[in-house]
Amino acid sequence: MLTVAILVTILGAFISHWCLMENGKSLAISGESGEGIWPKLVLNVTVVIDYENGTVERHIIERLFYPHVTVFDALIAVANVSYRYYGDLVFVEGINGVFNNENNNGRYWQYWIDGEYGQVAANKCILNNCSVVEWRYVPSQF
Repeated sequence: MLTVAILVTILGAFISHWCLMENGKSLAISGESGEGIWPKLVLNVTVVIDYENGTVERHIIERLFYPHVTVFDALIAVANVSYRYYGDLVFVEGINGVFNNENNNGRYWQYWIDGEYGQVAANKCILNNCSVVEWRYVPSQF
């Protein structure tokens, strides 16, 4: 029993150290069609879904494996998602039954990663260890 506790402590320290690294992509492979570096494994991703009505869901994904290491992959791991592809880019149309521009309310699902507004399609934004992804149902940023 003591051995298990020691191993858990060592593993926790290793994961904590990895999460504090500036570049947690040390286990990486070249991306498809020159899209950059894709990590083989991403640890401890937090996905927040904010409905902007007082309801906020918070999910922690302990590990995601290549090729499922994008903002979109993290979302579909924790929510019921309606989406459409435009070419090879995904557009999220609804999360857990709440759809874009319902009743012409001007609100759309948009994401932030580590506090920064998402600049690319969710299926093209690669996660790092300990990334925090926030999906917010807010007026369009454009």
